[in-house]
Amino acid sequence: MRRLAVAVASLVAVALVGLVVSRVTGGSGREPAAQAAGGPTSARPVPTGGAIDVEGARAAAIAAVASTGRVVRAGMFSRFDMIERIATPSYAPVLASATTTQVNEFVVALGASGVDPTDLQVIEAPITATATAVSDRQVAVEVWSVLVISMPDTSVARQAWRTVSLDMVEVDGRWLIDGWTSSAGPAPALPPEGQLASRDEVDSRLTWSPATEGGDR
Repeated sequence: MRRLAVAVASLVAVALVGLVVSRVTGGSGREPAAQAAGGPTSARPVPTGGAIDVEGARAAAIAAVASTGRVVRAGMFSRFDMIERIATPSYAPVLASATTTQVNEFVVALGASGVDPTDLQVIEAPITATATAVSDRQVAVEVWSVLVISMPDTSVARQAWRTVSLDMVEVDGRWLIDGWTSSAGPAPALPPEGQLASRDEVDSRLTWSPATEGGDR
């Protein structure tokens, strides 16, 4: 019975991780929440003249993915302000509406699980990224990252690996997000001798400042 209880608890925690990935920071189709998490650092200035700045678009996309934690804590008005700064004008209204709906659903799910959203710790760390010019004003970027989530009243923190695909468009000299898709994995396996750390151990690291530019807990 004890093993069954532990297994059920683990499945609930994993499901909640999936909810964060699919409803707050991506999922299937164009999902805007992670763009909202990016803040002003994700909209980089574009150098004038010369070839398209693929690296600038790549850096802007990485900063957006690294800032996932902000969307969980942001209020409705501050979230809309974030979106206006980082999304294209045509994409921003859709972005704002969908993001608010997703975050509200996420908060309800946390409440149903007895978790206070203000006590949740979330950080996403991009690992690698690739960028390809699509036109003289558009760059397609793919970011591979790991999402770490810590919840109160649980023994361990959770991780979720994913690949995020972003459409970066140059608008008035800045790189803005015009599309977002996300898929799970690829997730590396833990070493056979590896042991899971306690939630307190992970939480102690989550209090450190993010190493990725634009990141936020």
